[in-house]
Amino acid sequence: MSKYSKNCDRMGLCIQFICGGLLGALSGLMFVVSRSNEPWVQMPYSPYFLAATFLLLAGLAMLYGDRFWSADHILPHRKPKHSRWSQLLSIIIVTLGAVLAVSMLVCSMAASDEDEMPDRIPNFNALDSRDEALKY
Repeated sequence: MSKYSKNCDRMGLCIQFICGGLLGALSGLMFVVSRSNEPWVQMPYSPYFLAATFLLLAGLAMLYGDRFWSADHILPHRKPKHSRWSQLLSIIIVTLGAVLAVSMLVCSMAASDEDEMPDRIPNFNALDSRDEALKY
């Protein structure tokens, strides 16, 4: 007997996708909005990071179904009915979300490093304005 179902539970998978995505977007906000000095993700990258966390948790919720939300010892769960295509789609969504989230974190950290560099480089424009002031 195959572990894949010919008829997958499309409505259940869609509900899991939406609920997981909302949880992902809310958890992504923790990295974007921070009470500390500087958030982990800079503002230009925040919409992409929120989309990535949406996709990551939505795909995980779609892949694991009810097992994603609670432990087996609390409530007995049945495995979600996946067809080959729905399970492949879930894995692709999780992979896309993870790659996008990691790349946005790396880009944001690289951008924050570039923002710190001008403080260490002398301001040559200020020297030019002093030279112009000496001419007059």
